[in-house]
Amino acid sequence: TQAAIRIFRTFASFPTQLSLLSHSRLNLFTKTSSWRRFIRSTTTSTTTRMTTNSEVDDRSRKAQLVTNPQLRHQVEVVASRCFIYAQTASIHSSRVAGLFDYGPMGCKLKNNILQHWRNHFILEEDMFEVECTVLTPEIVLRTSGHVEKFEDTMIHDVETLKCYRADHLLEETIDKLLTNPKLSEAKRSNLKSLRAKADSLSIDELHENLQTLQAKFPETGNAISKPYPFNLMFSTQIGPTGKTRAFLRPETAQGIFVNFQKLLEENRGQLPFAAAQIGLAFRNEISPRSGLLRVREFQMAEIEHFCVDEKDEDYHPKFESVQNVQMCFRSQKVQEMNAETVEMTVGEALQQKMISKQTLAYYMARTQLFLTDIGIDPFRLRFRQHLKSEMAHYAKDCWDAEIFTSYGWIECVGLADRACYDLERHSEVSGTPLVVHAKYPEPKIVEQFKPIVNFGLVGKTFGKRSKALKEKLDSLNKQELEALIASIPEEGSVDLVTCDDRFSLVKGMITGIKLEQKKVHEYTFTPSVVEPSFGIGRILYALLEHSFWVRDESPAVAAAIAENSSEVTNASAANDIKPAKKSKKSKKAKKTANPKSDVVIRTVFKFSPLVAPTTCAIIALITKDPKMTDLTLKFRRKLTKLRISSSLDSSGAIGRRYARIDERGTSFSVTFDKRTLEDQTITIRERDTMEQVRIPIDEMPNILQRLSVLDLSWDDLKQTYPLIRN
Repeated sequence: TQAAIRIFRTFASFPTQLSLLSHSRLNLFTKTSSWRRFIRSTTTSTTTRMTTNSEVDDRSRKAQLVTNPQLRHQVEVVASRCFIYAQTASIHSSRVAGLFDYGPMGCKLKNNILQHWRNHFILEEDMFEVECTVLTPEIVLRTSGHVEKFEDTMIHDVETLKCYRADHLLEETIDKLLTNPKLSEAKRSNLKSLRAKADSLSIDELHENLQTLQAKFPETGNAISKPYPFNLMFSTQIGPTGKTRAFLRPETAQGIFVNFQKLLEENRGQLPFAAAQIGLAFRNEISPRSGLLRVREFQMAEIEHFCVDEKDEDYHPKFESVQNVQMCFRSQKVQEMNAETVEMTVGEALQQKMISKQTLAYYMARTQLFLTDIGIDPFRLRFRQHLKSEMAHYAKDCWDAEIFTSYGWIECVGLADRACYDLERHSEVSGTPLVVHAKYPEPKIVEQFKPIVNFGLVGKTFGKRSKALKEKLDSLNKQELEALIASIPEEGSVDLVTCDDRFSLVKGMITGIKLEQKKVHEYTFTPSVVEPSFGIGRILYALLEHSFWVRDESPAVAAAIAENSSEVTNASAANDIKPAKKSKKSKKAKKTANPKSDVVIRTVFKFSPLVAPTTCAIIALITKDPKMTDLTLKFRRKLTKLRISSSLDSSGAIGRRYARIDERGTSFSVTFDKRTLEDQTITIRERDTMEQVRIPIDEMPNILQRLSVLDLSWDDLKQTYPLIRN
């Protein structure tokens, strides 16, 4: 009912949207998934734009590409040819899995994603940026709980001793069983439910289910061992003696927590504030696979937002600006019921207490906007809440931004309410209070229970250490003091342990408890933390799949892809993916041949100008004219001064140059032709529509700059400069 009301309100506000109610649109009411898409394409908010018919059709087409089992292979072929990324040391026979190198195009794409992340979060939210060491002393990660708890469950082949992740083996075993058409609906439903919670099962539950399903080691078919834990951190030693143990950090967050006091001083002791860090993290994955999605060294971008006192109502001053962002939620309740993903605004989700904090809800909405800004398809994006059984040891509430790829739903961003866990643990172990001092609006009279201490006996026994003992006793509440006094025996002693010392208390040192009244002007508290954590490599790979498309979409092309995807080759210097070569035929035979044999497929990466590796390609049709060469070089220098990335392409026919440029995701192409020498104008071509307009050279740099930051759209540019008609 609420969805229907929103639709009719939209129609009232935007009459042009009535055109969406075509016959094909009316048919969408009969299917749940199509109904949800209809709602999305016809509703809007103050923070999202209207969806046009062409965009709906385009997204439908891309959704079909995602379900194509050959999409992954096509993307990998083009990524390899363009050297977006490649396996480390691939020229050697003994390759190490889970390590990848980024090429020139991959580096540019990743850096542009990170730069937009900085603009979107650090600049807009006025955050502090820090850079902490990768090499982390053991005490830091032992305090945070990573040494004991940062682990996965592993099994091994009992004969070859090769290792594999236990939950992944369970998932793969279930996937094979689900392909059986004779499987009953009840059994199929139980298996799907088990697969959904595979990564949250305990060791005993994994062992029981693997035995029940008769799982075997994937590569050999041999029997497997009982599951056992494996810590994922890389350990090392600091210094020549090797006595100081350290780890390569598994996350960047701990560097921010141990510097909390300095960051608080930088913010003049005020809350809330946020600190961000971009850097490498390392995890010794058991069986890395799936390309960039599961690696041993990866780039992270993390934020730690320190909130106000938990006693006060959680509040983010900018939440109203995002409360109408429409999102897909898969809450704990939805997962337990095995129900459909729920669509609503983030404001509605917070109202229904689906999300624990307003600050967490704010960052979830901002994360959605960031991902869609860089080109992630919103129809393949959802937020899944962690089940209680899979919640991290530090998390009070946790959501994952999951993106759908050819590998299925992949966690790309984790958003956690870490409460006060990390700061309290580091305070306790280090002895340094990581707290905030806040003033009451008016002084308060508070009652405190204090121990009655025999300072003569205490001073005689502990000397200068007495002060530390008094501070410890003053920090205890009434119940703790009563328990301590009761535990002191008539003869002998009881130990009271602090962070730095141990005191042996005997009878007579503490004689009782007294109630004191005290006027206080301020109080201290440990702030809670909301943490968005972005896996840049996973986001980059998802973006490659979501941006990849084929220029020619005829049925012949689709059939050629399906039949020959395992043999796609670079047919020329352009981005032509052709079917594998077949035997030569006569001209007469070629005329009657299956049209699929002559198909040339033009592949394109449809990157947003915000993150495209190159904004503009410069093409000179007359390469041997000194005047033309001088013009192109001067033009490129102007672009460089404006920080607009560009490339020069001077070889091959113009069509093949465009094909090369499109494959690399370059947003615009500027062409210098014969007419340029006559009237000082050049053409600019938009990658996706292939439309061109002619513009004076002097105006082009500023236009490109506006196009690159989305300050000017291609449609608006066409209103000023007419299209070139071929």
